[in-house]
Amino acid sequence: MKHLEDSEPASSTVRSRISNRGGCPTPEDGGRVQLAMNEERYLDAIPGLLSHIEAICISRRIWFDENHLFILYTPLLLERGQDFADLLSVLGDTATCYLRIHKLDRAFEFATKGISIGRFLMEGRNGSYRKEEVDAGDVDCRLIRASVLIHREDYERAREEIDKAQILAGRPVMIP
Repeated sequence: MKHLEDSEPASSTVRSRISNRGGCPTPEDGGRVQLAMNEERYLDAIPGLLSHIEAICISRRIWFDENHLFILYTPLLLERGQDFADLLSVLGDTATCYLRIHKLDRAFEFATKGISIGRFLMEGRNGSYRKEEVDAGDVDCRLIRASVLIHREDYERAREEIDKAQILAGRPVMIP
């Protein structure tokens, strides 16, 4: 994980939403996104999910590098016990939506970000996870990446993703 001191510039709209809500979506925003996902209107859910991701990242001074790996801008957040499980959930939902509308590059990108956050969360659990589990990061995001690789007919790498997902699941898994 990288630590940087300066944050990325944020749009004024997102900055105002963050200052008004502390980086969290309103219940109405979250409800609209959840309803769209429940109704399989994935394209409608994506803008709300992206706004939520951006708000979390800016409010907590985190970002992702060009390889979609987690960057923490303020190392002090670690000392305060900052948890990013909510970000992992939103990244997984975003990856799922992109997969469902066949935007495979974006699905893979957000799943990779989710794996990165999953690794970070497990690393912070004081040895509760084995090295292979930390490396796996997140079951759902691994399965999304496997699905993308199957669509691309890269079966060998898809099998590797499934194997890593199974490490965390502890049982046979099904591809979404």
